[in-house]
Amino acid sequence: FEQFCINYTNEKLQQHFNQ
Repeated sequence: FEQFCINYTNEKLQQHFNQ
């Protein structure tokens, strides 16, 4: 579960920075 949260957060952060 922890890894899933980290993965999810990383994707959201990448999307935020990519914009």
